[in-house]
Amino acid sequence: MGLTAAAVYMSQPAPTNSLLGAQTRSSVSQAESLQGASEPVGMFSGSVQETISENIRGEVRRDSFEAVVGGVKNLTFKFGGMVPRLSMVYGNEYRSGSMSCRVPTDNVTDFTFGVRKIMSDNGKVTYIAVSVTETIVNQTGPAEDQFSDISIDLNESSGALRLF
Repeated sequence: MGLTAAAVYMSQPAPTNSLLGAQTRSSVSQAESLQGASEPVGMFSGSVQETISENIRGEVRRDSFEAVVGGVKNLTFKFGGMVPRLSMVYGNEYRSGSMSCRVPTDNVTDFTFGVRKIMSDNGKVTYIAVSVTETIVNQTGPAEDQFSDISIDLNESSGALRLF
C-alpha cells in the first residue's frame, strides 16, 4: 500500500501523553497524536520502506554512444543491479535509446552520481528527476532486497556539445 502522507507521520515528535501508557514512536501512537483519537486507530503497522524512481536524460557525442551504454550497464552490475530493458533506435544518422536499470535502493545515490559522471565525460546530462515513494511492509519472513528503478534516456548530439 502506498502512502502519500507517511512522511508527516514519520517526522512528528513522539507524543508526550501516549494513550498506550509509554512514550513510543509507533505508527499507531503517532497517528493518535495527530488525530486526537481516544483509542488506537490501527491505521497501519509494519515498517516503512522507501522506493526511489529516477529519470536521467542526456546527450552524448556521436562517437561515444556505445561506450556510455556499456558504462552504465557495467555500473549497474557493479552496484548489484540489473538491466531489464534496453532499447536503441537508429534514424536520420543518429542513435537514441533508453534503458531501465534496477539497483538496490541502498546504492541508488552512488549509482546516480556514477551515471552522471559517465554521461558528463561523454556529453552532458540534460535532466534528472527523482521520486520517492514510501510503502508499509508487513513481512513475516526474511527481509527482501529493495530495488529502485532508474530510467535512462540517451540521444546522440548532432553537433559539438558545450560541456560545463
